Amino acid sequence: MINKRFLVLIALCISAFPAWAQGVQEISLVFQHSLRIPNHWMEIKAINYNGRYGLSVKVNPANDDPEWTKTKIDTMYALTEAEFVRLKEMVTSISTKDLMNAMTGLGEDGTIWRLSFGDFQTKISFRVWSVDYDTKKRGLERYAETCKYMIELAGLKFRKIR
Repeated sequence: MINKRFLVLIALCISAFPAWAQGVQEISLVFQHSLRIPNHWMEIKAINYNGRYGLSVKVNPANDDPEWTKTKIDTMYALTEAEFVRLKEMVTSISTKDLMNAMTGLGEDGTIWRLSFGDFQTKISFRVWSVDYDTKKRGLERYAETCKYMIELAGLKFRKIR
């Protein structure tokens, strides 16, 4: 027979995992560079739709000049459940305290990195200026690692994007 204390312990462990993290169905990264022409704007979106996992990747240049239109990307990839779960764990472990400390009020030029996650109706978004600037000093290691992982999942190279 199962001990009541054991059942209470199991119930507490299950409830300790945030309910909002369990309902994450969509995770997106939107990147924008203030000056770059190729890779000026990018959106990577990971989706869990009823246990089917996918990754949408869109990359646009700053203008429609024929020289740069070849750099456009609009494609989808399959994701594994393990990749989606890892990404969900990464994004839900980002500390809001670290993000508050990262608010520097610096810079006009640079990059904008917006991570959003939630279900299909409600999202939590974090928007950070130039995540690769003083990353450690600003406490953005987890944020930067999550962005890099999403870029890797999309088959892109972080160094070419930033």
